[in-house]
Amino acid sequence: MPAKKYLVTLTTEERQELMTLTSSGELSVRKMKRALILLKANEGWKDMEVVAALNTSRPTVERIRKRYVEGGLDKALNDDPRPGARKKLDGRA
Repeated sequence: MPAKKYLVTLTTEERQELMTLTSSGELSVRKMKRALILLKANEGWKDMEVVAALNTSRPTVERIRKRYVEGGLDKALNDDPRPGARKKLDGRA
């Protein structure tokens, strides 16, 4: 199997922030799963081990690793804004 293109190497501050987030209990399920994926990847877990432990898919694990490497912790944990429909009312209405 080829070497991974996107390796997760968390700084001490990032790891501490993720540990705090996951232990707080006030996190959405999506964000919690992303934080756990990053923590496991940082510990050297293989993708299939993370998939089995967190009941997710391999593409999800790969995507979160890629988002972290390319955009940092905030991009990996949060969704990008979606365009959506234009607002029907302006600020005056």
